[in-house]
Formats: sequence, structure tokens, C-alpha cells
Amino acid sequence: MQTILTEKDLANIEAKVYEKDKVPYFSNSRLETINQCSLKYYFNYVRKLRFDVKDPARCLGSVIHKVFEFYFKSVWAGKEVDSNDCHFLFDQLWTAEEAEIMKHRKDLDKDKCSKSKYMGIKLVSEYYKYLRAHPKVPITYIMPITKNKIPAVELEVRVPIINLKTGKLISDKYELLGHIDLIATSKQGITIEDHKTASRKYSNFKCKTSLQLLIYSYFYRYLQREKLLESLDGKELKPKESLVGFNVMLKGKIPSIEALFSKVGDGDLDRLYYVIENAIRLIENKIYLPSNSQVCNMCDYNMFKESICLDWQKDMTVLDDPIKFNKIVKSMRYNYGVELNTNA
Repeated sequence: MQTILTEKDLANIEAKVYEKDKVPYFSNSRLETINQCSLKYYFNYVRKLRFDVKDPARCLGSVIHKVFEFYFKSVWAGKEVDSNDCHFLFDQLWTAEEAEIMKHRKDLDKDKCSKSKYMGIKLVSEYYKYLRAHPKVPITYIMPITKNKIPAVELEVRVPIINLKTGKLISDKYELLGHIDLIATSKQGITIEDHKTASRKYSNFKCKTSLQLLIYSYFYRYLQREKLLESLDGKELKPKESLVGFNVMLKGKIPSIEALFSKVGDGDLDRLYYVIENAIRLIENKIYLPSNSQVCNMCDYNMFKESICLDWQKDMTVLDDPIKFNKIVKSMRYNYGVELNTNA
């Protein structure tokens, strides 16, 4: 049952959030997973059967994120950063990542890592040029407890889930957690941006319907409601961002940058609330069913030309039977040759 929050109620909820209590939370990846396949959600987040496989493509995105985290924090602090600084940092970070990749992936050809490194250098150059042509300055985030001021770059946000329009509490059991790549001021106004590396172009439809960008918009409006964000030049920020979007770093023969932005209306946030409420219903009622779609071909639980998912579907009672569950986990280790993280 939904309730209207008083200021005292909200303060109590926020106190728990900022103390980092072990309160269950939803993130973009968790909500996307349960919408895509609730059984995959069960494997990944309830039983925590994780495959942690180092991959050059994933590591490339992580290293590029760190490079431009350094760039934007330097801009926020008023320090000049040139392309050589970015390339030097990329080289340092990639060398460390490559050592870890080769340590864990004996099956991987080192040439694949070299190609990823070369592509990363090209993407860093292209995005640096783009940023010089389209300047943007991170706004300031005020830490709730210490009142320290930090740039809104790679910003972790964890807040209660309420309907911002009505003030109703959507869930007293879950919070919303996310990491925003960048909240900045530019010619376009206040923009909330996420950085992606991809082999294919994103569509405008993907940007306009992105659950991740909806979550970021919710974070901004919630934090502005609490006045935890402020601009560097002292101007008061608007309660709503101007645009949300993706900066997509496209890998290819000719690397390029694609910037896609859209607006989030008040009605759009209703979709986010609906998705969260639906996820809660599935979890509370233990409705963990496979999607059985074309997405299965790209699933972590469909590896080595075999499907762990099918093993589970043969006997779904395993979800409530610890003995059967442990037997299947042992068979996974034996049949798939992968060590699983099974810490519940």
C-alpha cells in the first residue's frame, strides 16, 4: 500500500541510505535483467551465480571511462588537460588491465588485446576532439553528510524510490542505486550523459526509451528537490535537466563519436515507476520464468554451446530445494569448466 511521505519519514529513509545499510536496491542493470528474463535475474542477483570472465572489449570501456573521469574532474577543478595527458593515462591503465586479462585468459590471443589498445587510443583522440569542440563543465554535488563538494562525474547516487509527482512512497524495501557518468552545464543547458563504447550505432529510439536515462533523470530531480546540486558559477539550477543522452564511441575502421540526446517529461517517469513496481511483484511472488527468446543466444548462462538455463528448466522445483540446487551448481562447475561465485 502506498503512503504519503512526511519530511520526517523521508529524513529517516535517507539516513539509512547514506549510512550504506544493507538495504536491497534496484539499479539499471537489475531492472533491465528482470524485464528481459526473470530467471536470469534469479541466477544473477538472488543465487549470485556470476561468470566473471575478463574480456578486452569490456575492459576497453572501463579504461576509457577512467580516462575521461580524470578529464572532467580536471575541467571542474579549472586545470588544463591536453590530449597527451589523456593518452598517457590510457596507456598506464590499459597496461595494468592487459596484464590482468592475460593472467586469467590463457585461451586469449595477445593480438586481440593489442587491437583493443589501438582502438582505445583512437577513441580517446576522437572524444577529446569532440569535447574541445563542445565544451561542458561538470556541476557540483554536495555530499549529504560531510557537505564536501565534488564534481558530478562518475557519481554514485542511492536514494529512496518515491513518486516525485505525488510524493507517494513506491517501496519501503528497496532503494534506487546508480552511477552517473556526467552531469554538466553546456550550451544545451543541464545535460545528464552516459558514455558507451559500441561496434554499432545507437538509434534515436534507443535513446528515447532508455530506462537508464530515465533513472538518471529521476536522480537529478530527486537531488535538486533536496538541493544537493549546484552550478559552479553560482546560478541556481533548474529543478529539471534540459537533456539526457549517450555519448557513443563507435569502434570501426574509422572510429567516431555519436551524441544522442532526448528530453524526459514528467509522464515518462511514470514508466520507471511501473517497471520498478512490476519488478517488486515478480520478486515477492518468486516468479522466475525464462524468456526463451532470441536474446538467449547472447546470455551468460548459454555458454560453450550448451545452456545452463535448460538444465534448470527441466526441474524448476530446484528454486526451492537447496539439495537439488547444490547438485546443479556442482554439475555447472564440472560440465562448463567455469568457477562460479555462489555467495548468496
